[in-house]
Amino acid sequence: MQHAKDTFYAVVRDRLEVVNPSRRILTNDGPRPAVLVAENQLADGKSTPPDAFVLHWGALATAYGQGQERPLLQLECEFRYRSAGSSEGGLDRGRSISAMDAELVAVLRPACARKRKLSQTPPLDLDTYIRWSAPRFESAEQKDNQLHRAARVNVFFYPEVLL
Repeated sequence: MQHAKDTFYAVVRDRLEVVNPSRRILTNDGPRPAVLVAENQLADGKSTPPDAFVLHWGALATAYGQGQERPLLQLECEFRYRSAGSSEGGLDRGRSISAMDAELVAVLRPACARKRKLSQTPPLDLDTYIRWSAPRFESAEQKDNQLHRAARVNVFFYPEVLL
């Protein structure tokens, strides 16, 4: 399952670099595309940066082939993002969220990628694919002078290990 999660993150990160190279965040390692995985961040209580996509992994389920050695699995992934806009007073935060919506739609097409083992160099091709559903957007919510949005996709993959 970890290889599917790592591959999906890397695909989103790399495609965002192409779709909007200026959407970047500053980390201890320097600037990088504005995509983070919540479970990989320090639990220091600090808020995630605005104008960045934060992936939250949800429930794992069998999509097809219950009881088989290698069922098709699905894992929910929620993208959370927020923006205060680029102008003083945040008068354009709706436009900023809409731009992020469009970027997310763009990075999720096509909805498949070859699954790779990214924990080694060079990465190993695992000879299977991951696929994902179209994003399902929630209504934007206003909190602390920012607009917050969440969108969900289901990521489908076959496990590397027989179940």
